[in-house]
Amino acid sequence: VETDYFSIYPVFSYNGDEQKLRGYRVVHMLRAKVDVERAGEIIDLAVLSGANQVSGISFTSSKIEEAKKEVLREAVRDAQEKARVIAEAAGVQILGIKEITYSSASIVPPYARYETISGGTPITPAELRVSASVTLSYWIA
Repeated sequence: VETDYFSIYPVFSYNGDEQKLRGYRVVHMLRAKVDVERAGEIIDLAVLSGANQVSGISFTSSKIEEAKKEVLREAVRDAQEKARVIAEAAGVQILGIKEITYSSASIVPPYARYETISGGTPITPAELRVSASVTLSYWIA
């Protein structure tokens, strides 16, 4: 758990031109990383402990880097297979790769889905989606 934002500011009431200090408002936003299986339980505990706003629930995975690499491998295999089929149909032979370009593997994070049922705050993440684009240019004869 770490502090994401912290602020203290005065709260005033007004009566005509008269300003009166009523107190102070404290905003302390925390960021916590927890296992998805415990997310609902942690939210419930935070609310029971006085938290009055929960927002910005997002998901990630400890396996993101490996997923990015695998998506790039799959994109290259797919491009190679398509190039082979096209070269065969065109009656040419692939001599080698001239150039490879790619876009960084991107991650589309899922949003939390909330369900309203008794017995706690169920949080159900969707799957993380990782995508990449690879372009292979070949020398042909």
